[in-house]
Amino acid sequence: MDNMNKKVILLIGIISILSICFISAFQIITTFEGKTSFSVSGTGNFVYKINIENTDIGNDPGINKVEIILPSSLKFVGETNITDSIYQNFSGAENILEWNNYENSLIAENEKKYFGFTANTTEIGEFSISIKVSNSSGEYAYGIAVDVAPLSCIQNWSCTEWSECLGESKIRTCVDFNLCGNESERPIETENCFAVCVPVYSCGEWTPEKCKKEEIQTRVCADIKNCGTGEGRPTEERVCKANSKLLFIIMVIVILTFVALFTWTLIDLIRRMKNSD
Repeated sequence: MDNMNKKVILLIGIISILSICFISAFQIITTFEGKTSFSVSGTGNFVYKINIENTDIGNDPGINKVEIILPSSLKFVGETNITDSIYQNFSGAENILEWNNYENSLIAENEKKYFGFTANTTEIGEFSISIKVSNSSGEYAYGIAVDVAPLSCIQNWSCTEWSECLGESKIRTCVDFNLCGNESERPIETENCFAVCVPVYSCGEWTPEKCKKEEIQTRVCADIKNCGTGEGRPTEERVCKANSKLLFIIMVIVILTFVALFTWTLIDLIRRMKNSD
């Protein structure tokens, strides 16, 4: 075998060994929901659960240690560590969490386990959680992103009363009590002044012209200035009462009759007094 063939075989062997090493050190890291990053709204406590799938192969592929290193913007909340791996060894400081089991693997070959914790998110922005996994072949580092977005802010505007008309406009001042910094819903603060429209109404005749007591009469009234406000609109419906003209005539007759009787009685009384003298 010549030197060229030996070099080719050697190169193939090296590539094969490197390929095996690469495959044996491979794990799949995702969120518990199978995503490649966490999305968090606002600051405060949030539960982070990380899936680690062990696709390693080889003589001893089991993962015996998982270390999670948090960025300074995340603070571990004590005694909130959780996992579905069979283990009893956990240690956690403010930013470094470690699960290990050197007798029995935390994650066996072709197995997936989750490792979770609650952290207090203190800042808005984009960060990264570091994950280190160890087995007999060495330690391997990964990262998973954390995107902390601000909470949606609901604008709460309050405005002063409108000022008097200054020239052709009037003004007011509006303030967002929630200080969202977004003025997409800001009320108008300047408005044109217009002359006040005073309605002038013209009404038709009451119909029906004659009606019995307790019946309804109606009429139509229109604003000849077309102000459109309806302010001061006259009554367009009323209940009919007894005929006032007839009542007036009857009252006059009664009064005249009473006056006539009184006058006749007075004259008769005077005449009798004269005769008695």
